[in-house]
Amino acid sequence: MAMAAFIDHWAMIAKDGESDALLEWLQKNEARLAAALPEGSQWLGLYGEVVGGEGPGWWHMLIGLEKYGTIDTVYEAARDPGSELGGLLADLFGYFDQTNQARGGRWLWRAAPYIKIWE
Repeated sequence: MAMAAFIDHWAMIAKDGESDALLEWLQKNEARLAAALPEGSQWLGLYGEVVGGEGPGWWHMLIGLEKYGTIDTVYEAARDPGSELGGLLADLFGYFDQTNQARGGRWLWRAAPYIKIWE
């Protein structure tokens, strides 16, 4: 995939005491996760906060998207519990607080060369 035109960014906080298990799971499954993403998307990684932001326990999942519509392709693959991607993401998200009170968020970033400024 060429440079990602978009980055789908998820910020999540790990459940108490789950960070070590999360890292162990990721070591075993990150290559499978990257391979399971549909064409036009790319696993950029799961990053933990070290300095700044909210502090330890916060994780940022980044997926590169070739074009805007690719987000729908990834969503369709991810919501299928019988798919490799759906199963892996269900496992991964199990390490994070998914309650209604959980802090976190989701952003869609667009690469600077493609940004248009509307006034």
